[in-house]
Amino acid sequence: MNLQSEYFLPVVLSIALHALVGVLLFVSWDNAPLVQPVPPKYVQAVVIEKPKIDKAKLERKRKEALKKKRLEREAKTKKERQKNKAKLKKEQEALVLKKKLEEKKRKEEEKKRKEEEKKRKEKEREEQLRQQEEELKRQELLEETEMLRQMEAQEQREQQGRADQSVIDKYRLPIKQKIEQNWSRPPSARRGMRATLDIRLIPGGEVVSVNLIKSSGNAAFDQSAVTAVQRAKTLPTPSDPRVFDRHFRNITLVFDPKDLLK
Repeated sequence: MNLQSEYFLPVVLSIALHALVGVLLFVSWDNAPLVQPVPPKYVQAVVIEKPKIDKAKLERKRKEALKKKRLEREAKTKKERQKNKAKLKKEQEALVLKKKLEEKKRKEEEKKRKEEEKKRKEKEREEQLRQQEEELKRQELLEETEMLRQMEAQEQREQQGRADQSVIDKYRLPIKQKIEQNWSRPPSARRGMRATLDIRLIPGGEVVSVNLIKSSGNAAFDQSAVTAVQRAKTLPTPSDPRVFDRHFRNITLVFDPKDLLK
């Protein structure tokens, strides 16, 4: 009983809705206007005659166009070539000018270098001459100084020589006298006999040795001269060591006793 009451209302509403829709459709169908049929459209074709193409004319135009392009390209190339040639000429001229300037600069620098080298050499020569003159003056001064020194030394030697000779002369006779005092005349001794003796002394006049360096020609006379020196033992000598060492340490004596001069 409840189930029937639950579905009753929806069923009624559904039936009512369908009925309404059917009424509306019927009304709309009756009132709709009638559509008039459109007659079909026809396309009228027109035959157009295709123009005849002049291939020779087209070929001429194509060749003319190609020639024109070629001429334009050649003109452009020629213009660019002339432009490049002008540019190259300017660059070459600039390079030549640059080389000339560089060469001029090089020559000027070379000239300047030579002048400086010439001045340097002249200065060196002047300096060398100055040094040579100074060296010459110094050498002359040294030579003059050395000459004066030698002259002074020579003068001193001469003075000393004269002084020494005076001392030698002073002691020569006493030495000969002492040797003659100790001499014994051999029987074979003759007038004019002379024997040369080398006598070595030590300070104080002591005889160290005596040697015959030149014979008189008579052996007995020679031996008598040597013996006389040995017997003398000491000979008179100066006390000055310098004079003794120089003139009396070694004496060369010519023995010619006075007895043989008679």
